[in-house]
Amino acid sequence: MRAVVSDAAGHVGQRVIEQLLDLRWDVLGIVGSDAEATALPRGVTGKVWPKRAGAFGKALDGIDALLLCEPVQGDADFDAQVKRTTGLITAAVKAGVARIVLVSSAHVYAPEALVRGMVTETTPLGGDEGGNVAVRQAALSLESALRDVADQVECVVLRPLMVIDRDQTHLIDRAWSVMQGGGATWDGDRLHPIAASDLGDAVMMALRTPGAAGHAFNVASEQAVTIDVALQEFRRLRLVLSDCEQQEIQVRPPSPPAPPVLSLGKAQTLLHYRAKRPVWGVLSTLAQAAVDKGRAEGKVDPRKFQMPAALLAIETGEKPLAGKVAVVTGATAGIGRSAAVLLSKLGAKVVAVARSAEAGKALMDELGSHSQTTPGVFKQADLSELSAVRDLAADLCKEFPQIDILLNNAGAVFNEREVTSEGIERTLALNLISPFYLTHLLADPLRAAEGEARVINVSSEAHQNSALDLADMQSELSYRAIPVYGKAKSGLIMVTYLFAELMQGSNVTINVVSPGAVRTEIWRFEDDQDTSNLGPQQLQRRNAMRDRMRMNMISPLESAGYLVNLAMAPEFAGASGYYFDKNDRAQSSEATYDRPLALKLWRYVEGVIEQTTGTKITGGQEAEPA
Repeated sequence: MRAVVSDAAGHVGQRVIEQLLDLRWDVLGIVGSDAEATALPRGVTGKVWPKRAGAFGKALDGIDALLLCEPVQGDADFDAQVKRTTGLITAAVKAGVARIVLVSSAHVYAPEALVRGMVTETTPLGGDEGGNVAVRQAALSLESALRDVADQVECVVLRPLMVIDRDQTHLIDRAWSVMQGGGATWDGDRLHPIAASDLGDAVMMALRTPGAAGHAFNVASEQAVTIDVALQEFRRLRLVLSDCEQQEIQVRPPSPPAPPVLSLGKAQTLLHYRAKRPVWGVLSTLAQAAVDKGRAEGKVDPRKFQMPAALLAIETGEKPLAGKVAVVTGATAGIGRSAAVLLSKLGAKVVAVARSAEAGKALMDELGSHSQTTPGVFKQADLSELSAVRDLAADLCKEFPQIDILLNNAGAVFNEREVTSEGIERTLALNLISPFYLTHLLADPLRAAEGEARVINVSSEAHQNSALDLADMQSELSYRAIPVYGKAKSGLIMVTYLFAELMQGSNVTINVVSPGAVRTEIWRFEDDQDTSNLGPQQLQRRNAMRDRMRMNMISPLESAGYLVNLAMAPEFAGASGYYFDKNDRAQSSEATYDRPLALKLWRYVEGVIEQTTGTKITGGQEAEPA
């Protein structure tokens, strides 16, 4: 299938293109300049608007869909927009396009209707006076052009009232004026906006819903706000985003719901579409852009950030990992899930690895449904099985010739000793041998990364009191869950140090981090004390003590911030072979610096892998440590 997307460099067009590429469509993106064409995602053919309207030559041959994603709003040259868009419509129809989706504007409705109550798609159109006349006339002209070809092609129209993204200069200027104490400059008594990302989703639903042809749909956030409430919220956000420490302004005060400007029932019924981003989140995007503009102009004091680089980038809306590929194991729960979301917000394409397909789908739905996150890929694998690690790595090497970040996070504690189908004690297999094997197998795409590739192995404070015992690596003589887990993590630290030696001189760095005492399921396993002889009151006191300890632990999100920061912060460039306690370089347990023991462990792990999978580590992509 082949689609043409206009305004492909805009936020709506970008969102549409992401989803088309995921569906394996061929995409032609129409843009305003050669620079914008060059910046389009890999796999998209860029074309600058021709000087003569509709003069696309053979570029439109074989297209199935035309998606007109340029919002009709602001202070654009509407005459030029109408001329080039109608020319594209005519050319697309001649090329045999099957469906056209047009982003129009709700300002096509009579202006008095927009301030009187709730507008449905049957509300009368037009009006020469009142409201935004230029926007209304442009949108009506585009819809008229579509009606003229409705007997030749399937047509769908979307009517947003206000599309918000960080590039809408006219809206940013209005928000900044309000933040400075100015009055409202919006028409009507309510705001009913939609995020650009949500509008992109609506375009895709209009494309893919068979019954949408011949219809127009209102699209907006689920909730509207009154102008007065919006003014208060912009002024509150001005203080919040300018480092004001007044506690009373940190939480948005409650406000009564406002009746919607646009009726959304038709889109919900026929398209099964609902905007995902709440109106408050949409307004905060506009407020953040306005404050950033004020700061750039010296009208707002520079922020005094005291946060890791990763969280700082998210706070400021930057995407330092755009175009990067980040593989995260154990990505659907706890630290791994939080890390996957953070990496996605930083612009990385997250390849999430976990056992549960259902949890993987939920994560992918989350990453694909928010404007702040980048759509990712899920790979299902039980990493305690080395054959699954081998198959996963082969799949990743084929699909991703360059990998920039490998976060070996998957880990678990098993209350009872378990053995995998391959005959390996499961704690050892998952927490030590699996990340060792995966790192080895992904060495080539890591080395192929542009710039520095970073491998982060996740250890635990549990290693401090769990020395390695080569005589009982499979824990056949004695098994206690937390000590066995700590022993595997000690081993992971030791092989990390050896991997750093092997990677020396390459673009790949590898470090190990303990993210702190984290409130995850791992710490539910406390089997060091036999509770069978405890009475009800003793057991209750023990459980209460355990719960208090858990309450003092940090959240998975906080700990994930340390991992992600280590994976991308400039201050860690070139650092390799180190142990980090949260964000700081530290000393791991004394036993983990026993290099002769580490070499024996390395050879032991090599042997297990070779015996289990037939993969010979020594002499392959990696050499054995000297």
